Amino acid sequence: MFCKYCGKEIEDNAFFCKYCKKSLHYNEEPAQQEAAETPVPAASPPKKHKSEKSNGYSIASLVLGIVAISISCLAFYISIPCAIAAIIFGKLAIKNKMKDRKLARWGINLGIISLGICVVFIAIYLAMVFGLISGLNNWSSVGDR
Repeated sequence: MFCKYCGKEIEDNAFFCKYCKKSLHYNEEPAQQEAAETPVPAASPPKKHKSEKSNGYSIASLVLGIVAISISCLAFYISIPCAIAAIIFGKLAIKNKMKDRKLARWGINLGIISLGICVVFIAIYLAMVFGLISGLNNWSSVGDR
């Protein structure tokens, strides 16, 4: 006897083909056999709700806020753009209702604090420069007397 599915020779009284492992019941209709043998597809993963968006803006806001506050007294020309970007990303994260808005709030707060520190240091630098210039002017006028 031959298997009706793979065509290989099998024993005459076999219920299953030992090669393709299919049932050899000839009294069943092939459609019933195929329906029984078709695999059930795996369940698809649950879809995210709109309120469960990725928190990429929140993380970017926090990282930029940390960078801005870390270098605010050394390199304010880098700190100011980082602080502004931290505030913008934080506002976007809160507006789009990202998952972790606490990170966005921290990023906004660090950006604002960093901007404040930069303003203070710029004022100090300007005062030093103008003080130095006025001191040099006074020094040069002393020599004229």
